[in-house]
Amino acid sequence: MGPMRNDCGAGPSRAAPSSAVAAGALQRQLAGFHPGLAALGFLQQAARAGALQQHHHSPQQQNPWLRGAPSALAQQVRGLQLTPRRVKYRKAFKSLGFNETICPNTRQLAWGLYGIRAVEHARVPARTIEAARRVLRRTIGKGAMLWIRMTPNIPVTSKPAEVRMGKGKGAVDYWASPVRPGQIIFEMDRLPRKVALGVVAALQPKLPMRIGFVEYT
Repeated sequence: MGPMRNDCGAGPSRAAPSSAVAAGALQRQLAGFHPGLAALGFLQQAARAGALQQHHHSPQQQNPWLRGAPSALAQQVRGLQLTPRRVKYRKAFKSLGFNETICPNTRQLAWGLYGIRAVEHARVPARTIEAARRVLRRTIGKGAMLWIRMTPNIPVTSKPAEVRMGKGKGAVDYWASPVRPGQIIFEMDRLPRKVALGVVAALQPKLPMRIGFVEYT
């Protein structure tokens, strides 16, 4: 009678390859004495490896944010805004990208079944896009899919109040996205049509331009 086949399905973790080698050596050694001892030794070694893996990969040890209140770093990560990673010029002209030019490649749905379209041209800051995204996600739920078709890649500069004219251009205040008439700004999918229609009323107070609803036909 040959060695007993082990179909328990519980094996050592991928993070500890030495445990797998030790388990195989122990199983071969015990198979020479009795066939049933091979499976018994393998199960004991697998149990030790599982306990070791659970000890090293405890969520409380790997993620200290779960133990109590979120730290300052966690709050800073949640407050990040959409900004370009790298730009060629630090500042830009005031009218760069902000006009009524209609771009044909932004007027059609690309991924989702429903969409939100801008009716007017506007300059949408990055903080406004983030506020709109939170409202959208709260309205459509976690199971729906959401795409953002706006990219805040234009720097907007400003000077402090009561500053005389001259002395160069002001510092970059925020990043904004140029939106043209007819541009698709959000796309949604995997949600009922009734919920998608209610997004327009919930999203309109957050945006500086009038919006409309688009559906793929």
